[in-house]
Amino acid sequence: MENIRDKNIVIIGNGTSLIGKNCGKLIDEFEIVVRFNKYELNKKIECDLGSKVDITVYGFGNVKRINNIIKNDESIKFISSSQKTNKEIQTCLKFNNEKQFNYIDRTIHNEIHNEIHCPDEYRLSNGILMIMLCLKYNNKVTICNFDHNSKHYYKWKSNHTHHHNWEFEKQFINELCCKKAIKIL
Repeated sequence: MENIRDKNIVIIGNGTSLIGKNCGKLIDEFEIVVRFNKYELNKKIECDLGSKVDITVYGFGNVKRINNIIKNDESIKFISSSQKTNKEIQTCLKFNNEKQFNYIDRTIHNEIHNEIHCPDEYRLSNGILMIMLCLKYNNKVTICNFDHNSKHYYKWKSNHTHHHNWEFEKQFINELCCKKAIKIL
C-alpha cells in the first residue's frame, strides 16, 4: 500500500448509478483508479465508467471462479478474505507466487470492522475496506457507483451479498462525506 500514499484516488463500485452520466473521462483523470471483482469495461460503458484500472480488489470467494481473468489482469491486485490469513489465502491460490498480490486478510478486516463499529453479524464489503485503507495512507478519496445493494452494472451473481449490511454501509459513507473525509463523484 505504500506505493499509493498521498494520491488522488477514485474507488468505483459496481453499481448502476453512473450509467448514462458520461463520467468516464473524469474517472480516468484520477492518479489511481480502483475497481472490484469481475468489473466489465467495454466501449459501450467506457464513456460512463472510464477505462483506467490501477488496482483491482478481488473477494476471495470470487477468485477461483475468475482465475483466468486475474492472471491476465495487469493492475495491482488485492485479494480480500474476512476469514483467512495471508498464508491461507496464498495456499489456496494456483498463482500464489505472484509478487504483485496484496492481501487483505482477516486481521485487517477485523481491525476495520471494529474501528467503524460494524454490527458483528455482518462482513464489510471490499468497497468499504478499500475506502478505509486508502484513507489510512493519506489519500484524497473519491467514490462513485456505490449503490449499497447487490445489483451490478454487469451480469454477476454473488453468493455473499446477504453477508453485507448495505444500510449500515450507506450511513457510514454518508458520515465520511459529512466529515469531508471522502467525496462522491
